[in-house]
Amino acid sequence: MIDEKQTKVNTHTGLKIIVVVIFSLFVGVALSDVDTTHQPQTNTQTPTPTPEKFDVNDMGDKIDLHVQAQGFVIQSLKAPSTAKFPALPYEVRDLGDGRYFIDSYVDSQNSFGAMIRSDWSVTMRLTGEKWLLERMVVDGKVVYDPVQAQKNLEQKKKNDAEIEKLTNDINQQLEYMKSFQDLDKDKK
Repeated sequence: MIDEKQTKVNTHTGLKIIVVVIFSLFVGVALSDVDTTHQPQTNTQTPTPTPEKFDVNDMGDKIDLHVQAQGFVIQSLKAPSTAKFPALPYEVRDLGDGRYFIDSYVDSQNSFGAMIRSDWSVTMRLTGEKWLLERMVVDGKVVYDPVQAQKNLEQKKKNDAEIEKLTNDINQQLEYMKSFQDLDKDKK
């Protein structure tokens, strides 16, 4: 005869094992779906074998610079796989010191699935064999500009310090007024 207590224990143990196995499978699948190769937007370098200097009057160099800049633009798109770039950019300028300015457009889907044209410009620097993004503007909106971001941070710190100073001044004034109110209560 089977003991009722033993059956309940075995059933609970079996359920625990099933839950642990299912949980382990769930965690394993979840971890395998994590894309460890994804580089965030803040990683602004793309490796490329390149010559030391590009000639912006040479059509081949213009196209090479345009293709390098496209790599940065694609990172900012809602649907990068739908991106269609023109064969030639509007403009390519050599800014000196290994810096280049590229102005062009891209047709791609927006978040609603509609194809839209976005004008963009990229300022990038060739450092060794890597391209470093210095500034990117898409449809008139600055998407990436670490220099401006630093200036904004410094201004925010100044504003925060001024707000703190004013808050302290107000608190001191309130304490001062409260002391007069307390004196007035004592007189009554």
